[in-house]
Amino acid sequence: MPSISATAPAKVILLGEHAVVYNQPAIAFPVPNVRARVAILANPPGKPGHVEITSRQVQLQTSLDVLPPEHAFQRLFTAFQRETGLKQLPAMQVTISSEIPVAAGMGSGAAVSVAMLKALGLFVGIKFSNAQLAAMAYEAEKAYHGNPSGIDNTVIACEKPVYYKKNEPITFLTLPSDFNLLIAYSGIPAQTIATVNAVRAKMEQSPVQTGAIIEQIGTLVRQARVYVEAGDVASLGRACTQNQSLLMQLGVSTPKLEYLVNAAINAGALGAKLTGGGGGGNILALVNPEIQVKVMDALYQAGAERVFPATVRKTADYE
Repeated sequence: MPSISATAPAKVILLGEHAVVYNQPAIAFPVPNVRARVAILANPPGKPGHVEITSRQVQLQTSLDVLPPEHAFQRLFTAFQRETGLKQLPAMQVTISSEIPVAAGMGSGAAVSVAMLKALGLFVGIKFSNAQLAAMAYEAEKAYHGNPSGIDNTVIACEKPVYYKKNEPITFLTLPSDFNLLIAYSGIPAQTIATVNAVRAKMEQSPVQTGAIIEQIGTLVRQARVYVEAGDVASLGRACTQNQSLLMQLGVSTPKLEYLVNAAINAGALGAKLTGGGGGGNILALVNPEIQVKVMDALYQAGAERVFPATVRKTADYE
């Protein structure tokens, strides 16, 4: 019996991380060439409800019934059963593979969740809407990130550039031209829960000062939306670098991330910043195509463990 499989892309937050938790907007792009894949194979001899889960990337080999209730996969399958009305899952073998670095700010957990939900839907003969996928994947995000903004599961489920604000309708961005990014992994895992908690602590200890930084990020994101929809990559690059400065003030950057950011800018990038929770993970650099190789070389020389080229296509390519 052939397996059923589905994939989902990585993502990057172009601008607005951390501030998005405090009801400020953020802009996020999918990274279509870097993906997670989930394959499901029926297991007829297995006991109904028995789900085996394997992922070589994180050295996971387990079954759903031994995972604690708060585990991301438990939350995900519970949401799936609630959405579909299935009382009992068929016996199955689930295999996860992913090109997305774990704990790197590229939405690895959300991509696995969305790919798994797509595959599960195909397995039982249901095609979910993007909104359904995003809502179910959000339940798993709570296990990964504690108080997630919802941006990862949204942009990954929809696989389109989005302007996102918590508890407001999704806005898909209109891109008149392609945007070329380089995403450089620092080799140090991101510390999303730790940095989110650290920013919360700053907000409680210094609400006026920290709140002002958060509001500045929100203002920058609103300006950047205009640049994105105008195809103004030069202004957008400057906005990215300004966002990095504000994230440094929040204390979520690191010397390694800042070194990579500076290396990209010195090599000719239009702008650069960390992307995701910070404390490690990735930086992104906005580049013109003709200098992409030069900037990529500079990032490797600066100690990047891996550099992902990513082209976010103009809106017409999605239609």
